[in-house]
Amino acid sequence: MSAGSSGWVFDLFAAVASLKALRRKGWELRGVRDPESVADHSLSVAVLSVALAAARGLDPGRAALIAVLHDLAESVTGDLTPAEKAELGSERLDRLEREALDRVLGGAPGRVRETILRALREYRDGSSEEGRLVRDVDKLEMALQALLYRDQLGDSGVAEFVSSALREVSDPEIRSLIEEVVGDGP
Repeated sequence: MSAGSSGWVFDLFAAVASLKALRRKGWELRGVRDPESVADHSLSVAVLSVALAAARGLDPGRAALIAVLHDLAESVTGDLTPAEKAELGSERLDRLEREALDRVLGGAPGRVRETILRALREYRDGSSEEGRLVRDVDKLEMALQALLYRDQLGDSGVAEFVSSALREVSDPEIRSLIEEVVGDGP
């Protein structure tokens, strides 16, 4: 990497740094004080994905890569709620996310772009076991986080997020885990 071509590193860092300040909108809309940031969420998803991938004999490094990058486009698009995503429609949402990633990765070398975009495709399309796992762990993390916010959300607020997670999760073991943890409480 030559000195003149290093601007992409700062651009990527700036995008990632913005995720530290971007609060998760679903929590904000429900009045959670000091909600987790997108970066906080991504770290939690990454750690859980590593553990669950290792327990299943999958590649924990691949799972961590996918998990830590899964919300990178939000550095440009913001944290969109499921209702906002539905309103946009999948075609328009895909276009917005592609444009966001082009902006974030614009000057990055081909290998860097391909590594990141491949991981994001695995997440979006569920084209690898690790990608499918991370998609479900993303919902598991939301349900677990709701339990931590129980004092602010109340039981009905927790139930809303847990129900949402259970609707989205396809993996039977992760569904079971959510049901078990919710049954036990925080």
